[in-house]
Amino acid sequence: MAIVEDITAEEEVASSLDELLASLRALVKGLDLPVNVFNQTDEFAFNQYASKTFLSIKQISTTITKVDQDWGWDDVSAEQQAQLLGPIIRLSGDDPWSSPSIRREIDSIQPHLPKSLPLTLLHSLRPAFAPHPSLSSASRPLPKPTAGTGAEGTIDMHDVQPFKDVSSWGVANILAWSASRLTEEEIERYLGIVLPPTLVLMDDYEPRWREKGISALSSWIFTLPAQTLQNMRLPSLLLPSLIHSLALRPHPPQPSVLPTTLRFLRYTTEKGSEERARWVGEVVERRVVDGWVYAKDGREGREVLREIAGEVEVLCGELGTGIARWTRQLIPNLLNPLQYAPTPLTTPHLTSHLSALLCLVRTLQPTGLVGRWRGKVMNVLARQWVLCRERGGVGLGDDDGDDDGDDDE
Repeated sequence: MAIVEDITAEEEVASSLDELLASLRALVKGLDLPVNVFNQTDEFAFNQYASKTFLSIKQISTTITKVDQDWGWDDVSAEQQAQLLGPIIRLSGDDPWSSPSIRREIDSIQPHLPKSLPLTLLHSLRPAFAPHPSLSSASRPLPKPTAGTGAEGTIDMHDVQPFKDVSSWGVANILAWSASRLTEEEIERYLGIVLPPTLVLMDDYEPRWREKGISALSSWIFTLPAQTLQNMRLPSLLLPSLIHSLALRPHPPQPSVLPTTLRFLRYTTEKGSEERARWVGEVVERRVVDGWVYAKDGREGREVLREIAGEVEVLCGELGTGIARWTRQLIPNLLNPLQYAPTPLTTPHLTSHLSALLCLVRTLQPTGLVGRWRGKVMNVLARQWVLCRERGGVGLGDDDGDDDGDDDE
């Protein structure tokens, strides 16, 4: 009789676990992303989906906690775990269809997820990414081509990439979330499932996918020691891709790309080395100098130029007086918009360039180079000051007092 009771108890436990997993499966099914939301064509649909999804995630959180606390994940296969938990992790990124509240709820679920989930999900990503042409079958860098699309850092696969299909929505978030939770030893061992999808995203022809790839890269690359990266020849593979992304200057701007590039340069090259100087020169030339040359007209172009002006300040902080190498390009381009009368539309553009100019002048002060540009700088700024006064753009209080004093003299 006791044996019969034990078997019955086991059947009840299994039944209860199956019921919980069935409930979880139904809730997760409701997270599927509609096509119009995936294509980012309907702003109302974003809000509607995010509101509905937050309520679903709250219910899913409760169910996952029960599974973990009452039974654990040992009796749930890896394939089931990927199917049930993968859609939740797809929402962990900063996408229009997600929200801070959704991401906070996902973070609260994390302690109740299986420890092996990151590797399980990474293995499940293989069908979503085509092989990268710059990597061998062992995920090691191949010799760099000297011509063609490979030399330019763009994969000529365009829309045929599986990860661009609506069925693969959020796979970049799965990649970043999973890779960020691997140890140094795990990344080295499983580099073949981490590096290829990261590089495929980074080298896509669409800037928005490149940005997601760079975000994924920053989630795991700094876990590896710099010497290990050098031994794997990863800097020579990744830096051209990062700099090519900077050179694209998309609209809307992507402010995370430059900080990641500079951090990777600091991490993998020695301070004061010829190698670092060469790569930094590439960053300044491709991003800033060429950015001014090829900037578009109109509002879209001004937004990109505002971003570039802000990055000049970042580069001043990074290079110090080393920025003097590009004085002849930087000062004229920073002064150029300040020659024109301000309007409500152009004021942010002018302000960003004025701020960058001030930062540059302060940075260059120890070099004595600023004196060579004093006349041109003062001429443009004086003209801008007059234009602002004519349009009532400058307060009259203290200035009037100074003017009166000058007149009395």
